[in-house]
Amino acid sequence: MRQDRFRTKIPAQFKAGALSGKGDVRNVSDGGLFVGTLAVPEEGSEVELTLREPGKTEIVVNGLVWWTAPAGSAKRCGFGLRLLDEHTEFQRLVDSIR
Repeated sequence: MRQDRFRTKIPAQFKAGALSGKGDVRNVSDGGLFVGTLAVPEEGSEVELTLREPGKTEIVVNGLVWWTAPAGSAKRCGFGLRLLDEHTEFQRLVDSIR
């Protein structure tokens, strides 16, 4: 089932094993998000992502890299993250963007 996605641009930092990077959360849905970044982790990697929306509380979520778009691909470089657990703060963020 495809979920509605909502465009956004929220600065974020992430860690996936030994890889760490920065990027922007470009869209969100109830179950995941897309991070635009040049530092793309491998599909299946577990990621801890910290969203740092200016003037708001920091949100930390955990998820799996569901798909990737590496540099040079037809899509914007980055990765799709599927959340592992329900995150109340993240859901509030999605609800506020709808």
